[in-house]
Amino acid sequence: MAQIVAGAAIPRGPTFTTLPERWAALGERDRSNLRLTNLTGSLTSYDALLSQADASIQQGLTRAVWQRQFVASQQAYAEVLEAFQSARPDVALVMGDD
Repeated sequence: MAQIVAGAAIPRGPTFTTLPERWAALGERDRSNLRLTNLTGSLTSYDALLSQADASIQQGLTRAVWQRQFVASQQAYAEVLEAFQSARPDVALVMGDD
């Protein structure tokens, strides 16, 4: 009988694969994105999302914070990869939302 030996979830968003130096450009691109959705999945605009955001979010919009977040995500990914390799599964099931 099959046995699950490991499980993981790994992000694939642009801030995971893009260097922090380019994150501001990602935000600018979102300003004209017509496919943004809110928490209920309804289409919305950048300005509408911005008007609903907590004011404290502004504190996290610095290169220093972005650099720390990027390093942390890359370290976490390395830990997941190491755990996966240690599990030595016979089969890996990979799913995505696209």
